[in-house]
Amino acid sequence: MKPLKTTLLLVAALACGLLAACKDDKEAEQAAAANQGHVAFSFVRYATYAVSDLTDVRSVIVTVERDGQRTTLPSLALSGNEDRIVSEAHALDAGTYKVVAYRAFNFQGELIETLDQQLSRDNAFAVEAGQTTEFSLPVRIKTVISPDNLHNVLYALCLEVLGDDRSKWPPSWDFDKGEIDETWEGLNWETDEYAQPTYIVGLTIDGQPTYVPDENGTMVAHGLTEFAGMTRLPAAIANLASLDMIILRNLPRLEALPEELRHSNISVLQVENTALASLPEELAHMEYLASVRLCGNRFTAFPEQLTRAKAMRIIEIENEPLAALPRSLGDATKLVRLQVRGTQLTALPDVFNNLLSLAEVDFGRNPGLATLPPSMAQTRLPHSSGGQTDKALRNFQLDGCGFTSIPAELQTAGPAALNLSDCPIASVSASAIEAMTNLESLTLDRCPLAAFPTVSHPRLSMLSLIGTGLAAADVNLAGLPSLVWAFFTQADYDAVFNPGQGWTGGDETYDDSNDF
Repeated sequence: MKPLKTTLLLVAALACGLLAACKDDKEAEQAAAANQGHVAFSFVRYATYAVSDLTDVRSVIVTVERDGQRTTLPSLALSGNEDRIVSEAHALDAGTYKVVAYRAFNFQGELIETLDQQLSRDNAFAVEAGQTTEFSLPVRIKTVISPDNLHNVLYALCLEVLGDDRSKWPPSWDFDKGEIDETWEGLNWETDEYAQPTYIVGLTIDGQPTYVPDENGTMVAHGLTEFAGMTRLPAAIANLASLDMIILRNLPRLEALPEELRHSNISVLQVENTALASLPEELAHMEYLASVRLCGNRFTAFPEQLTRAKAMRIIEIENEPLAALPRSLGDATKLVRLQVRGTQLTALPDVFNNLLSLAEVDFGRNPGLATLPPSMAQTRLPHSSGGQTDKALRNFQLDGCGFTSIPAELQTAGPAALNLSDCPIASVSASAIEAMTNLESLTLDRCPLAAFPTVSHPRLSMLSLIGTGLAAADVNLAGLPSLVWAFFTQADYDAVFNPGQGWTGGDETYDDSNDF
C-alpha cells in the first residue's frame, strides 16, 4: 500500500481532453448541445504521507449547486493508477457551479470515511464548451491519526524540507528506533496521569538555539535548528490531527505557509524572524485558530484574514513594517488582547465600540501615534436587549508613543492599568489622573516630568516614575491610601519584582522588568 495524499484535485474538463482515445466519448461529444460541456472528477496523489492509497478508491458521487439548486450527480467510476485516478465524464449545461459535497467508495462499494465531505467554502468551477477548468479541493481527514501516520508526517517534513539525505535530518528524530517520544526535539507532548507522553500538541521549528530551564533550573540551549533553511512549511503538517500549536522562529528563508492549515486543529500560531510577508487567505476559515503572534517578519499590511477567523482571541504583531490597521479589525468581536507594537502606526481605526470583549491593547513603541479614536473613550454602550453593557477594555500599553499628555479619551472610568513610559509628556494634571476612577497602575517611566501633582485617588496601588528625575521626596503620596508600590529607580522596582535581575542564556539576557 502506498500512502495517500491529503489533497484532492477536482478537475472540470471537456471529455475530449481526458478520454480522447475513446470513440464513444467522441460520439457523445458530437451529440451534446452547443451550450453543453462535460465534467470529470479526478483524485491526484501527492507525497504528503497520509492514511491510504488512491487505488482503493473506485467511484465518487458529487453534489453540485447552481443558482441555489442542488443536484447530486450519478455515481462516476474512477480509473487510473496510484498517482492519479479520473472519473468518467458527465455532461453539464454551461455555467458556474460549486461542489457542496462528495462521497467516495472503494471496490467493495463501501464508503471511505475520510472521503465523505460536506464543504463549507465556495468551491466554484465553470463549465464552458471548448475550455478546461480545474481547481483544488482539499480533503479534511476526519479520523484520529494513528501513531504510524504520525511517523509518516514527521518523515514527510524531513523529506520535503531537507531532502533524502538523512545525515541532514534532526539527530534526535530517529525514525529507525520505532517510537516517537519526548526525546525528539521540537515536539511538545500531552501527557497522561503517569506523566507519559500520549500525543503531540506542539511543534517548534527554530533556526537558532533557544534557552529553557532543565530539571535543576539551569538555562540550557535547546532548539530544532535543522530546518533553518526552510522556505515553505509543508502541507503535510495539517495531517497532525492532535497538533494545537506551531512556532516558527529564526527562519530567514521562510516565505509561505500552506493553505492546508485551514484543515488543521491549530489554535496557536507564532511566526518570528522570517521572510514571511503575508498569510494564506485560507487562515480565515481555520475553525480553532485563536492566537496569532507575528514578530520581526516582513508584513507591510495587517493580515485581515485574522479578523475573519471566528475563534480569534489574541492578535500580537510586533516589529513589523505595517503603517495602518483596517476597519475590519472591528469584525474580530471575540478579541481579548490586541498588540500592534513597534510598527509605523500613526492612527487607529474608530472601531473599539465593536470590541466589547477586548480587555488589553498594546500599541507601544509607535512614536508616530499621538491620538486615540473617540470609541476609546466610551466605557459603556447600549445593549441590544436593552440597558447598558460595560466594555472589557481596562489595560492600555502606550509606552514609546507620541503622546504629550494623558489622552483625553482615557480620562474615564475605563483604565485600570496605563503605561505611558518613554512618551514626551512634560506634565500631568491631578484632574486627568483622578478622572480615571478605576485606575490601579500608572507608569510614566522616563517621561520628562518637571513635577508630579498632588493626587487624591482611592484605588491607585502602583505608581512608577523611574527615570523621570523625580525622587520620593519630590512627590506627595498622602492622597493615595491604596498605594502599595511607588518606584522612582530601577533598583526600587527590581527589589520587588526582579530580585534575581533576570536570567542570562548565552548571548541573550531576559529581563521582565516594567512588564505591566
